[in-house]
Amino acid sequence: LRVNLAAEIAINEVLLGDVPGGLGQQERAMLLAESLLAAHEVVPAQGLNESDQAAGFGWQVQSRPYPTPADGTPQAPRLHELLVSVHWLDGSGERSFALTTLRPERRPQPGEAAR
Repeated sequence: LRVNLAAEIAINEVLLGDVPGGLGQQERAMLLAESLLAAHEVVPAQGLNESDQAAGFGWQVQSRPYPTPADGTPQAPRLHELLVSVHWLDGSGERSFALTTLRPERRPQPGEAAR
């Protein structure tokens, strides 16, 4: 699956944009991971499992339910652990950078079935 258009634009700006002074591979990887994280403020009920490659970087976004004591409360949002990882090759081999956070599950829109 591909991320939404706004996320793709942000990713392209990070990877391909001109930055005064330039950025190293690690800094670009960190910015890419942060952009991917920002593109996923909420997680769909079925979770996320996305990956792609761009400008020499491979990336993956995965989620899994994160249980809390409030899971049985209908008003409480369900949480998902979101993991964003970026990998690339440099002169010494493969490198990687990862970020993990919690995100709420997207609530069903009017007319959608709740899970």
